Amino acid sequence: MKGIIFTSFIDFAEQQLGLEFVDEMLDTMPLSTGGAYTNVGTYPAQEMLDMVEYVLQRHDLDPAALQQAFGEHTFKVLTDRHGDLVESFKDSFDCIFHVDQTIHRNVLKLYPDAELPNMHAKLSDEGRRLTMEYRSERPLMHVAFGLINGCIKHFNDRVEVAMTDLSDGAGTHASFVLTREDTGPTSAAEPAA
Repeated sequence: MKGIIFTSFIDFAEQQLGLEFVDEMLDTMPLSTGGAYTNVGTYPAQEMLDMVEYVLQRHDLDPAALQQAFGEHTFKVLTDRHGDLVESFKDSFDCIFHVDQTIHRNVLKLYPDAELPNMHAKLSDEGRRLTMEYRSERPLMHVAFGLINGCIKHFNDRVEVAMTDLSDGAGTHASFVLTREDTGPTSAAEPAA
């Protein structure tokens, strides 16, 4: 897994739980790097999952909500670093529709060893509905949900999002249905079971 995801999680945990907690986590856990990650490095994905588990064991947090909040945070981190790519899209539907064809292709140019999830999107209902199927070897569908919400917020779009777990609780395969709203503020639905 790319280091930018690790550094984003550490930053997120520090903002949410404090520097003292993050220092304790990095000092206590048996991490291959001793807790030192760079944005461009590649690290065992299991270490990220272990850090999430560490947080959940020490704080009374909903696992799905934690991962979704981390996904939203990570979208902002990625747009801060690669804003030119995101700004080339007209809205959240355009951005999400082109994740596999454009964004992931550019990620692989920068980081050839990146292991990316597979995302297949299609538009229907005259462009009012976008359906995306997400598949990953890692149980991070709630992070993907947060990335989608982060994208919607970034573009200030009015979109309703529904997620269905297709992996029998493993968190590796999901369907997202995004529907444009005619009026009202941007919203993000809670995931369907």
